[in-house]
Amino acid sequence: MESSKMNSGRLGNLLGDKWTRWMKQAVERTLPVSLCLG
Repeated sequence: MESSKMNSGRLGNLLGDKWTRWMKQAVERTLPVSLCLG
């Protein structure tokens, strides 16, 4: 039981890390564009 909990937690951290990186990339890509348009 404990091992499955740890595995799911690890998977959640991995997904969260990927999501955070993706969001940062999206912001970095769209921010200059919005600044240019604005």
